[in-house]
Amino acid sequence: MVKRVEKLFHKYNNETEWRQNIDIVMKWFLEENLDFVALYFGEPDSTGHKYGPESQERKDMVSQVDRTVGYLRQRLEETGLSSNLNMIITSDHGMETVIKTDEIHLQKVQNFSFQDIKFELVDYGPHGLLEPKPGKLEQVYEALKNAHPKLHVYKKEEFPRRFRYANNTRITPLVLYGDPGYVIHGRIKVQFNKGEHGFDNEVMNMKTIFRAVGPAFKKGLEVDPFESVNIYALLCELLEITPEPHDGSLSVTQNMLAKNAGASLECEYCNGTNNCTGLKRPCPSGQDACSISLLEVPSSKDKKISKSCASSETCKLGLIEVTHGKGNFMRESITCCKEIDCTPATPTFPPQSTKPNGKSCPGCFSPTGKCTAEVVDCTGSDTYCVSFVTSTDENVINYNMKGCISESSCGLLKTHKEGVFGNNGPIKNVTCTQANNTSTSLSPSFGFLLLALLLITLLL
Repeated sequence: MVKRVEKLFHKYNNETEWRQNIDIVMKWFLEENLDFVALYFGEPDSTGHKYGPESQERKDMVSQVDRTVGYLRQRLEETGLSSNLNMIITSDHGMETVIKTDEIHLQKVQNFSFQDIKFELVDYGPHGLLEPKPGKLEQVYEALKNAHPKLHVYKKEEFPRRFRYANNTRITPLVLYGDPGYVIHGRIKVQFNKGEHGFDNEVMNMKTIFRAVGPAFKKGLEVDPFESVNIYALLCELLEITPEPHDGSLSVTQNMLAKNAGASLECEYCNGTNNCTGLKRPCPSGQDACSISLLEVPSSKDKKISKSCASSETCKLGLIEVTHGKGNFMRESITCCKEIDCTPATPTFPPQSTKPNGKSCPGCFSPTGKCTAEVVDCTGSDTYCVSFVTSTDENVINYNMKGCISESSCGLLKTHKEGVFGNNGPIKNVTCTQANNTSTSLSPSFGFLLLALLLITLLL
């Protein structure tokens, strides 16, 4: 093993030094018999931060990087390594222009004070972590959740599951992030970059590149976009080592490998109650995962289970729950895996919250297009109202549903184009609105007590 690390304040834009580093790497492969080398260039990241991603300075730096990649490929040919060395060119993120007007500045938020905060991690781009002092969580959350239209504030347990971020002891009770272009300033403004990253990874400007060439890869193949988290499994496959547990999947990149030209994903297909078994079938185009779906409704003691191939979009749903009437709800838990011959984990449901949270929504469920709604008290983290229909390809409505839902789940449904709650018909007309505050009134028993107290007072 050999290692070379630059100093903390190293100047990363020296093109001559880049070429010298490439020559060093070629020497390592030829003389040290290495199996893997990671070569990092700190550009165009540094220039993008300083001048902005759309600046001429950054465009010039991209040209410099392009010349360096050309030199790298030239040296592979000159050293004779190109015939037995696989090369992957990628990056860790994209870049977004920072918006300097109507900025997010926590110090200026009304009813919020850093004196209520035990630990803070802000001023690092669009993300923030806050640990309120004991007894201050709700106060801080209420002060910040609607403080700025471009600021998103979540309790840790409500942070969108698709980020795979909050389920860790190091994550604080409150998680913040800004919309694309908006960074989070804390006490004073110390962020002056014109370009930044760390925004929602579904935003196009956060996307990066992936190029691969070498004997292990097919030639001239163009693949669909995929998440960078899948590169780890690909590297382990190339190095013939067993990967540690991770969130990616080899099946996503396996099609680009020459030795797996004929490999295809096969999944078990079955339907039943609580459990089922069935035969495996090849997955059709567009379905890149094996899934298990568990559906629960209060009218049945048994849970419906379904196993099949699924798309990555369906797998993102995870856990979806809608309360559509008093004591009536539907919830579905979906687990997936993408490796060849894999078996998804058994889906489970967390304990259901029955305590009203002070919010309400119109709720109903109907197998036809008509749905007469009644007021439903929301519970737990369900602070949004949802309305949607599912229909067949002939636009025949299979069912109509309205009810309480969590903000993150409603956001997933809005981008979901396939079936939900055991229905194969596509979901349509999804609307998400903030739930209403539940109106309060004196209960009969309290009213009687108050009347009795008044009478006693008068008699005295």
